Amino acid sequence: MKLPFEKTKVPKPKDEIKHPEDYPLKEFFTHRDFLKDGAKESFVKLIEEKSDEKLIDKFLSKNPEIFETLLDTSGHHGIWVIPKQQIKTRIGNERGLIPDFIVGGKSSDGFQWWVIELKGANEKLLKVNAQNEVYFTIEGNKGISQLTEYIDYCRKYQSHLRDAFKLKDFREPSGILVIGNENEFESDEIKQNFKSAWNRLTKPNLEIRTYNAIIRKL
Repeated sequence: MKLPFEKTKVPKPKDEIKHPEDYPLKEFFTHRDFLKDGAKESFVKLIEEKSDEKLIDKFLSKNPEIFETLLDTSGHHGIWVIPKQQIKTRIGNERGLIPDFIVGGKSSDGFQWWVIELKGANEKLLKVNAQNEVYFTIEGNKGISQLTEYIDYCRKYQSHLRDAFKLKDFREPSGILVIGNENEFESDEIKQNFKSAWNRLTKPNLEIRTYNAIIRKL
């Protein structure tokens, strides 16, 4: 059976999929065609209502298939979505590190990994002062700082993380910050240009998306 909108076959049920032993854990595997009926509409509603980070995080944890639309190089072969995995243990006053999601995809080039940081659809990424100088908002800056710290830690301890969590070919992951709504940019050319310039300079190491970018590909 083939879907009318896609050339790939509908995947088998998860328990029937052959999963090589050296692949990431099967429990984290999913595919966009496993997306539950009504999930797209529910997600769109969440974003239109400008829901906060907690509500969106909870929804995506239950519907991880949505993350496949974020990845440009997964080849639509399915993804591995690992939520709230502690990569650094808290010791005394030294805090631990827990990314919102670690997501892996496989293409003809092998496995690739991303760290995903979520902020609310109710948040803004940028602010512009009276002199048209552009700054990241508190939440935008926080998200970028968190991703930078996660990526750097993963780079330093890639071997340990690769072995401990069965993250095949895990090295230095890329980062994606998902925040806000495209309404922030539609009538603000200064913000549009800044966001585009930022992504050109930092991609593929670090990229900023709005939730609308996900919705368009669902």
